[in-house]
Amino acid sequence: MKRSWLGALALLVALGANAADGQDARIASARRLIDAGDGHKALRLLLPAARQGDPDAAYWLGRLYFYDQAGVARNDRESFRWFSRAAQAGHAGGQYKLGSLYYLGRGTQRDVRQALRWWAKAALQGHPEALNNLGALLSIGEGIEADPELGLALQMMAAQGGSEAAQQNLRNKGENEAARSLARQFVERPELLRARLGKLLD
Repeated sequence: MKRSWLGALALLVALGANAADGQDARIASARRLIDAGDGHKALRLLLPAARQGDPDAAYWLGRLYFYDQAGVARNDRESFRWFSRAAQAGHAGGQYKLGSLYYLGRGTQRDVRQALRWWAKAALQGHPEALNNLGALLSIGEGIEADPELGLALQMMAAQGGSEAAQQNLRNKGENEAARSLARQFVERPELLRARLGKLLD
């Protein structure tokens, strides 16, 4: 009895893994189609997976509508819809893009507070552009009380993560050992960053 139960469990796990592999392959194919400029075919691949709740598929659908890809006209409301689904499922890229839509007022009313909230969520997952944007707004106090040291520390983390915008920002701002020390602490102890960003996450 126990052996048959374990066998059934192994079969279910294998079926789930095969389904996930199939989903990943469809998303990879859709990304190649997007790169090739065939947004319409990519849309047909992504839509079923996104409707089934796949956050990566929802994220790429959001990008299709955001960037006005060949075969898919720009549609800010659809972009907002799919980035929202991805973001709420914990997809860092979706959280970053949703924050950007709130900041720009595309597909929704402009809401800097919501932009900060979603960028903070993505930043906690190490998303470089979210770290940079959040750091920029904290540095100048847009939508939140200014905290230049924290803002600079986040931009340092973003630069280390590969954000070209953050690297450029840092060239303009110069060195700051206190911010550099803070960035190191955040990398070593992510819970410190969560605590500092806590007021943005409610």
